[in-house]
Amino acid sequence: MEMTIELDNGWHVAVDYEYTAPEPAVHYTSNGDPGHPGAKAEARVYSVWATLTERNGKLVQVDVLKFLVDTDLIDIDEIEQEIIEKHATNYE
Repeated sequence: MEMTIELDNGWHVAVDYEYTAPEPAVHYTSNGDPGHPGAKAEARVYSVWATLTERNGKLVQVDVLKFLVDTDLIDIDEIEQEIIEKHATNYE
């Protein structure tokens, strides 16, 4: 999946991610057997794409995830939480 976010510096970047919806707990199955605990929603970011200009003026897509995380320009946990909240809002 992909979504666009705006970074603090005003850059708009595309985030590639995987989202797993929450699963409700089941106390008992239809035949009376014990059920299973639920699972919370999860998101995992795989890449963050920025459009940059190379030396000869051509626009290129660059995965800047490692750079943004290593320089503390983004908090990956916050981005993943934002993704979960986005899906929860769309679900309601």
